Parts: sequence; C-alpha cells; structure tokens
Amino acid sequence: MNWELIKKSEKLRADMQSAGMVIMQPFYEKHGMNYLKLAIISEAEENDNLTLNALSRSVSKATANMSVVVTHLVNDGYLKKVPSAYDGRVTYIQLTKKGKKLLEASHDYVVEKYSDIMDGDKELQDLIEASEAYLAKIAPYR
Repeated sequence: MNWELIKKSEKLRADMQSAGMVIMQPFYEKHGMNYLKLAIISEAEENDNLTLNALSRSVSKATANMSVVVTHLVNDGYLKKVPSAYDGRVTYIQLTKKGKKLLEASHDYVVEKYSDIMDGDKELQDLIEASEAYLAKIAPYR
C-alpha cells in the first residue's frame, strides 16, 4: 500500500471534518451552540430513556464533563431531566420543545448548505457508500 495515498486519504478525512465544522459555525454562533451540545441534543432526540452514562459512551466523553454540559442545556431549556418511575437512582435526559425546535432548525440549515454544495442526492449517496465501505474495512481496529 502506498504511504502517500494513505496520508492523502487521512488529510482528506480531516479536511472534510473541518469543513463541516466551518459550515456549521454560523448556526452554532447564532444559537449559542457547539458541536458537542448539538450532538447531545440529537442523542436525546434519538433516545427518550437516555442516561448520563449512556450519553457519555455515545459521544465518547467523560461522565463528569457531560454532566456539566447537560446541566447548561437543561438551564437553557433545550433538555429536561426526568427521574425514572422505577428506579430513583436513575435520571433520564429528554428533549424539550425548545430542543426539538433547535434540531429542526439545524436540520433545515444543513439541508440548505448541502443543497448549495452537493450536486443532488446521488453525489451525496456515492460519498456515503464510499465512506461506509472504508469504515467497514477498518471496523476491526475501532
């Protein structure tokens, strides 16, 4: 395997990630968000029974760090903490209407930006398929 191709591929991956952050920056600034906060809100949308431990695992961050960010998102009205009806030691992190509205705005923003960048769904689908094939090959090392 050619080292220069590998190096170019890794640089491309990093550049794509960086470009995605740059694209989202105006949205983050407008809404006082960042990548991690929006990822947490998205996780809460995906799972009504999201615990702090499960959240920490899904975003690969320490539970103590997540606790601080979640508390800010609760105080800002994007999330709420709901005690388990069955186990008083468990608290679920759930999305509020304000959080749902923010996610919808982020989805609209991303669709608009991708529409400006990509030449239709086919181009994006090809990129997704190539990325999935790559991830499948490196899965044993993850």
